Amino acid sequence: MRTLGARTTAAPRLPGARRTGSRTTGARRTGARTAGARVAGARTAGVLLLLGALGGLGAACGGGGGKCDPARSLLCGPTVSVGVVADAPGLSWGATNPAGLDIDVMKAVTTGLRLQPSTHILDSRDRAAQLQDHTVSLVVAAYSITPDRNAQKVDFAGPYAVSQQALLVRAADHSMDGGSTLNGKSVCTTESTTGGRVKLPGAVMSTQPTSIAGCVAQLEQRRVDAVFTDTLVQYGYAQQFPGRYRVVQSGTWGQNQYYGIGLPMGHRADCLKINEQLRSYLRTQWRTDFLATFPLAVQGATGQTNGQGDFESMYKPSDSLMTELSCKSAK
Repeated sequence: MRTLGARTTAAPRLPGARRTGSRTTGARRTGARTAGARVAGARTAGVLLLLGALGGLGAACGGGGGKCDPARSLLCGPTVSVGVVADAPGLSWGATNPAGLDIDVMKAVTTGLRLQPSTHILDSRDRAAQLQDHTVSLVVAAYSITPDRNAQKVDFAGPYAVSQQALLVRAADHSMDGGSTLNGKSVCTTESTTGGRVKLPGAVMSTQPTSIAGCVAQLEQRRVDAVFTDTLVQYGYAQQFPGRYRVVQSGTWGQNQYYGIGLPMGHRADCLKINEQLRSYLRTQWRTDFLATFPLAVQGATGQTNGQGDFESMYKPSDSLMTELSCKSAK
């Protein structure tokens, strides 16, 4: 523009025309700049919209960012199907709006991954099958991590809780308290659970319905003398039906159970993401939720409800257990 101005001043014959032409040219260029600014603004808005869409896609990928391939990841979102049980009070109880520690864990993990859980009620015996046929993507259902289940192509994140195994008896029956034998006692368990594989010395273990709820019903009807399964499940029933049942001989038979989140084998990246959320949950929320859902287990552990050396030493898993037991998929 300075060069154009100098030429206009040096042309005496048509100064007005030159000046007018200069103004016209300047106006045209100003208009061009305005149009260019509008185009640039439109382009910027388009880029922002595209970035927003990509950000939404990243959120749908369980917070991992980038494009999520549903053929490779279970966590692409915006929802994830989760299998839960309805007959484990304290862990997951209720067919309509189940509540318990399993549900607290599910909500914490899916919230951390920015996913909406779609829950499906299943029987304990169907957990592996529903993962294998993709009816559900995850299972949070008092699901113990075992090598046998890994061999069935079920991988696990976690654990998020540890449980011994115990007997549930009628409240007035003290014949099976600590130190007592089980000679001739009829004990109910279920084949699909780890407790169903434990042989209790002297006990008659011929009754195996499809669920622990079925065993508890038989105990109530006096068709069996006791129910054998995980200690936390037993405390859940004792809490759900106050005064009817007691938990005895926890840890006498069986072995520790490590509850994990089941997922199909072959999704190691997803498993590691879930582990990150579980570690956060165990640090920040686990104690509060456990106190709320298992008060009898807390009392039974130490007779107190505070301090780090109490029920946490029995029921809360260490980080080393997570490293040892979870995410067995090669990729």
